[in-house]
Amino acid sequence: MLSSCQPAPSHLLEKAMQMENVSTDSIFFYLQQIEEPDKLPLNDQGDYYLLLYKATLWKTGTPDDSLLQIAIRQYKQNEQQTQYVRARIEQSASYLYRNLPDSTLLMSEQILKGYQLNDTLKTRLYGLRRAAYSRKQDYPQALVMADSSRQLALKMKDTLFYFSTSQLYLQIINKMQDHDRYTQSYLQLMKELMDSPKYQSLNYYALESLLNTSLQRKDFRQAVIYLQQLSSQRRGRNEVPHYCLRPILLSVSRNLIFQLYCHGSQCTLIQSDQRKRISGTSLLYQAEGKHDKGQYTKQYQYRDTGKRIQPTQITE
Repeated sequence: MLSSCQPAPSHLLEKAMQMENVSTDSIFFYLQQIEEPDKLPLNDQGDYYLLLYKATLWKTGTPDDSLLQIAIRQYKQNEQQTQYVRARIEQSASYLYRNLPDSTLLMSEQILKGYQLNDTLKTRLYGLRRAAYSRKQDYPQALVMADSSRQLALKMKDTLFYFSTSQLYLQIINKMQDHDRYTQSYLQLMKELMDSPKYQSLNYYALESLLNTSLQRKDFRQAVIYLQQLSSQRRGRNEVPHYCLRPILLSVSRNLIFQLYCHGSQCTLIQSDQRKRISGTSLLYQAEGKHDKGQYTKQYQYRDTGKRIQPTQITE
């Protein structure tokens, strides 16, 4: 007689949890095979509902509080304090989806004061409090929280995480319109990354951010300097960011005739009704030390899409 082997529910839950940072669809694939989650071992039931809550949130963008409340109740009844705290943190985050930043601040403060937390959980809570204060446009307090996350990331010696939290910190400074502090802080971050050969390429994203903010402030002379620096940075072996010229043109060509001076060669922007072009020494080649005017003269034509470079966002 032939019989099929059905994976045990606990095994399916374990496989689903392994997919948490891999694929939301894979999470659902395994969880949907658990027909009776209430018959899971007691210590697994909270994990099932919390994971289902997260997957549903990621899939729909809407928190399902009923699933989260079941998980919290299960963890509390089974005295699973670590998992209980994690679920409460998810509850604190859920308030931001409903635009209730004060509730996020209240619950996150209760968790910070009521439990012994490791640095990872503290950083998560500081991040939520930063987001809540930003939502309230209380940028000084948001900056304090962002800096707390940044200092913990530095303590953890995780370069990518430190870069991520630093970018969030710098975004708040930019919202406060403290332009000098923003620029100096970014330059300091780039200097720190230069000491780490493995992560020097992150300076590409830092220069993108500096370029974009210079364009927003219409500081075109400084934007050209960042563009020159950006042209020498590569994210991949074969990639040179020629596309960076397009945002420069889009930003300055509308009703402007603007002269840019770079390495002694004059570059002139000319506007026409149908196309816009840049003539003179190509900025992208100057990073290679070639300044013979006319040797690398190029014309760039494009559709006026109104788009600009978007700085890469690295999640907390």
